[in-house]
Amino acid sequence: MELNRIKHPSHYEVTHCSAHKLIIQDKIYRQPVIVTPTRVITWPISDITRLSESDLQALLDLQVTSVLLGTGEIPHVIPTNIFHQFAKRKIGVEVMSTPSACATFNIMSWEERAVVAALFIRSEYI
Repeated sequence: MELNRIKHPSHYEVTHCSAHKLIIQDKIYRQPVIVTPTRVITWPISDITRLSESDLQALLDLQVTSVLLGTGEIPHVIPTNIFHQFAKRKIGVEVMSTPSACATFNIMSWEERAVVAALFIRSEYI
């Protein structure tokens, strides 16, 4: 899915999203990532349906008010304990498909909101 470009001079944006590939700031990623308005962090998870609290640590360490959790091509149910980890820190979390999370991230980042997107894609090599 190609995303409409909402160009902000100092913020990262996702310009392409498919089941196996993301393009962020003209760089190709073929693994899950965490995207902030100013950087991309590799997110070493292999199964979005088995998220653990330790998988969330990189997200919880960021100073954000909203997390967009892209769960792949379709939205998946996330365990309740995952939501509790965000709620304890007063961080809103929205679970949606990865393409929807990419588009929402671009808009919220352009609006200069404190947002991060955790984007799951399947590795082509699994």
